[in-house]
Amino acid sequence: MGCKLHTLLLKNACISGDEEQAFKKVNFLSRWPSIAESKGFSADAAHSLTRTLIASLVSALANEL
Repeated sequence: MGCKLHTLLLKNACISGDEEQAFKKVNFLSRWPSIAESKGFSADAAHSLTRTLIASLVSALANEL
């Protein structure tokens, strides 16, 4: 459920939002594993979650085309 919600929010930002804001959200998503690791969270879990969210985002955007 959480991945679906985050994917929907990211997709909406990429499609209907300001391009700069969409880029910032995707950029943060790509940097999140290193941020999570510096805060003491598991790097493997952060990388796994990021891969899942990016794959879901790409799939959702492909369905829009």
